[in-house]
Amino acid sequence: MTKLYYNVSEFMDSVSDFYDIICKPCSEARISCYVKIIDKYIKNNDINILDFGCCTGETAIKLSEHNYYIEGIDISKRMVKIANEKAKIIRSSSKFFVADMRDINISKLYDVIYSNSLEWLQSYECLLNMIYSAASKLKENGIIILDFPNSKKFLKNYSKLSASTVTMKNNVYYKLTKFNDVEENIIDSSQTYIRINKDKGDIDTFSIDLVWRIHYLEEVIMLLKNAGFDVLETINEYNQKTFEDSLFIQVVGKKVNNLKTDQIKVKELKPELTQCRIIQIEKEKKEHNKDDNKKGEKNEKSKV
Repeated sequence: MTKLYYNVSEFMDSVSDFYDIICKPCSEARISCYVKIIDKYIKNNDINILDFGCCTGETAIKLSEHNYYIEGIDISKRMVKIANEKAKIIRSSSKFFVADMRDINISKLYDVIYSNSLEWLQSYECLLNMIYSAASKLKENGIIILDFPNSKKFLKNYSKLSASTVTMKNNVYYKLTKFNDVEENIIDSSQTYIRINKDKGDIDTFSIDLVWRIHYLEEVIMLLKNAGFDVLETINEYNQKTFEDSLFIQVVGKKVNNLKTDQIKVKELKPELTQCRIIQIEKEKKEHNKDDNKKGEKNEKSKV
């Protein structure tokens, strides 16, 4: 069976049963980093947290082990169902709902909102809507944690094709990600999940064409500030690496009292966003030239 999907939520529904097996979506480093951030900035005894883009609830459920009350949202109905089933099995208090993080209809307010799904937001409008959505659901002085690919590392070192495989019992699972084209920070890609039953010889293939935006750090910080957040700190890959070597970075922001209630339209921010992009590109060009010069010097020395 081969299926090509055009809708992200339907695609995620189709691969949800074996998503945790092949994707391994949560690391201990991530959990440890989030716990340190939360305990540093939130001093309440009862801490309520919302996960934007929870998938199968892996990160949320692991965080709940640290005595936080966690809820999560995702656009995939099947992912949410699996997350709730997992929480029930281990008697976790975590709960999960179907919702779009760009526009959620929940009356409750939270101490912390985090997301590691920014690359799925394909435009500045989507990212800004998500940030305003988070701001509307945060308590005063609540914090937001945005966890996303480091454009400097990712765009410089991405491979045209990445693949992973896992064998479990009678099934073999493959995940193939192909990057077809990259223009600045926009990636035209395709993703395929394959499940093979070795006994029956059945092969199930699920594919989708995707556009990812690898957001620049400066752009994310600017959009947070324009949405009424103070940026508290940036972290390099869960405090494990230097910025240059980090595949992921984390930005922590605090909702301030003078939160802007009227959303700024992205077109009003375009000049600033363009300037952010120009600054980022110029930085990366200079660093690239430095690397080339160093390589040239090494080559000259080796000749001598």
